[in-house]
Amino acid sequence: MDVEDYAPAGRRQRYEVIEGVLHDPSPPWPSGPGFSLMTFVKQHKLGLVLHAPFDVVLPGVATPVQPDLLFVRQARIADIVTPKMIVGAPDLVVEISSPGRRPDRLTSRR
Repeated sequence: MDVEDYAPAGRRQRYEVIEGVLHDPSPPWPSGPGFSLMTFVKQHKLGLVLHAPFDVVLPGVATPVQPDLLFVRQARIADIVTPKMIVGAPDLVVEISSPGRRPDRLTSRR
C-alpha cells in the first residue's frame, strides 16, 4: 500500500500506513501540551506546528504517518509543506504515549 492507495480525494480520517500495512491509530491527544508549543512558535515566528490528523510522507520509510504533533522551521516550510501533507521529515515529531496505547504502535515507529 502506498500514499495513492491510502489517500483518495477528500479523505481526512486518521489512518497511517507503516511498512505497507494500514493502521488505525488511537484517538488524537487531548488539548494541552501542543497548544502551548503552538502559541510559543507563533508568537516568535519560528515556524509551523501541526497536530493530527495531518499526513507526513517519508518516502521509503513509513508512508504516510500522522504524528500527534510536529514542528517545521520557518526556513523549511516552503520546501516540505503542502496544503494536504508534509513531504519529508519535519524538524520535530512528537508521539504522545499513554498507558492505554497499543504496544505495537510504539515498536512500529522508527
